[in-house]
Amino acid sequence: MPHILRFRLFYNTSVVMSGGHVGAPSGGFNQPKAGGGFGGGGFGGAPARSSFSSHGSGMGSPSSGGAFKSALAGAAIGGLAGVAVGGLIAHATSPFSYGGHSYYWGPEYYKSSSGQFMCSMPLNDLIKNTPTVTTTAAPGANGTTVSDPNNVLQNLRFENGSKPHSIVWSCKTGTEVCCGTECCPNPQASSGSTGSSIAGIII
Repeated sequence: MPHILRFRLFYNTSVVMSGGHVGAPSGGFNQPKAGGGFGGGGFGGAPARSSFSSHGSGMGSPSSGGAFKSALAGAAIGGLAGVAVGGLIAHATSPFSYGGHSYYWGPEYYKSSSGQFMCSMPLNDLIKNTPTVTTTAAPGANGTTVSDPNNVLQNLRFENGSKPHSIVWSCKTGTEVCCGTECCPNPQASSGSTGSSIAGIII
């Protein structure tokens, strides 16, 4: 009597984009690692380090980062973002608001919110990897001082004499990733995976 064996093989293939990360756009995109990478929400408190994309002028690009750098320096020389006259960060817990996000002078001053994780950009990366244009004091600040934003950020210091090493901000857990100094849509949240099945009968 013939012996019949039925089997079914399933396999999934994830969409892989350029840059070497599964489901992630090329360069500059990051999100928390499972088991300890979430900032703010309480899963280890470690921020996801962000970097700039290699080209373009959109979100996460060096060009966009340059605009942020100029705005941050303008806030600093205008006495905003917790910075007092002379580049002294007198109120480190006071965030700098830009593009709908609140930025802090390091993870120790970050204020967490439910459903969000912490992104981090080393201040040296912001200074070295973005274009530089002169900036003026932010709107609402006294004076119209013009200065080199790199020089402004390099000379910031806390009351104890130490210097800030990073800028941190929040992105939405699951739906966003850190990109440059911003938050971009998480491609893994929408791309999903494709699947196929193979069925056969051996007699």
